[in-house]
Amino acid sequence: MRPGRLWYLTAILPLVVGAFIALHFWDELSSRVKGMRRVEVPGAIDLELGAGDHTFYGETDSVVDGVAIHASTFSVRCQLTDASGASIPMSTPTGHTQYDLFGYSGESMFEATVPARGTYHFACDGDRGVIAIGSGLGTALLLLILSGIGALIAAVALIGTIAAIRWKRRPT
Repeated sequence: MRPGRLWYLTAILPLVVGAFIALHFWDELSSRVKGMRRVEVPGAIDLELGAGDHTFYGETDSVVDGVAIHASTFSVRCQLTDASGASIPMSTPTGHTQYDLFGYSGESMFEATVPARGTYHFACDGDRGVIAIGSGLGTALLLLILSGIGALIAAVALIGTIAAIRWKRRPT
């Protein structure tokens, strides 16, 4: 039996599922970007950080305490210290993440591995701008992109499979 042309409509299913998954990751990305702790530069802040890796993003477009901040260029020197005043090493990120989403525009500037959960003092001087502190932004962005690509690949594969079955079972 040869599948009818209506079977091609089944290709919509992976697109719909992919769209729902992409919406989930879009919401996750929105929450992460909007929920990051921010400090206006020059400035300082005491942060509660969990043990592990944290990324510090330099933002040229941001909002801090309801005030929009725009900077055309941004160059800073920052330091992260623990409660005893010991310096926590900050390095250039191993991967580069850049975003222009939800009224925020920034890119990864520093990474730090915090040894233990606690309060840390973060201070920066330099050009006016904002440092946002977060983690997993690149991962959320990658999952959003991959969910869309995965849905397209699944839809094309399904169309190809249906076309192959229709071709193989065509009347001779």
